Amino acid sequence: MSVKRLPRQRRPETLQRWRARTLEQWLTLVNLLPFELDKEGNAEPLGELDDVASVQLCEAFKREFVPRPIDDERPSAFFQFVLRFQRGDPPHLIPKLVRLYRDVRRLLERLPGMMPPRDDLAYGYEEEEIEEQVTHWTGVGADGRLYDQPEPKRQEFINAIKEVNDLSRIRRCPVCGRWFYAVRANTGACGLHLARARLQRMREKRQQYEGVRRINRLVRTKKISIAEARAELKGRKRHNRGGTQ
Repeated sequence: MSVKRLPRQRRPETLQRWRARTLEQWLTLVNLLPFELDKEGNAEPLGELDDVASVQLCEAFKREFVPRPIDDERPSAFFQFVLRFQRGDPPHLIPKLVRLYRDVRRLLERLPGMMPPRDDLAYGYEEEEIEEQVTHWTGVGADGRLYDQPEPKRQEFINAIKEVNDLSRIRRCPVCGRWFYAVRANTGACGLHLARARLQRMREKRQQYEGVRRINRLVRTKKISIAEARAELKGRKRHNRGGTQ
């Protein structure tokens, strides 16, 4: 008698993976253009996009999102752009897409400065501060009253951000500068550079270990203080680089 095996059941989606999926396409949008890194590996803040960068953004958007099947997970803001790009390539879409990209990226760049100290972190952000970073519409309604509300496409991104209680999980890769959502709290780089970032951290820890070991050896052999041992090691490094002690 043959035993029929039941199909393997799919594991339920965790809360962090659901949050990562909610922000995935927004982070893909801001990662469409390459980032300029400084000497320390930090990404430069966004400046004004010229005509060449604007066209590159539109081309990258069409390559990334237009071939995708239409589903419920895609933000409605992207759905409208995709439909219009499929119908043609109207020039008025370029400034609209640039404004959306600019607002989303600048908000992400300001998030670290909006975060309270870790000890006082309750929900991870102040809603009023986030709202101030988004373009607002101001006008007069049919009833003659003045109204002011966030621009709908930006508001959709704000709603996605509000689903994330711990904004410290929205991080930038130290290797390429791309944004990613850390499903695991100890993730330090994007999926493409996890191994490289891990190797870099191992080298840094090894250098720190070697420095501590040399200081301890000087303290034991020469009977000097830790501060004097550190000063002596710094003098040796300057001498090895061609300087004077």
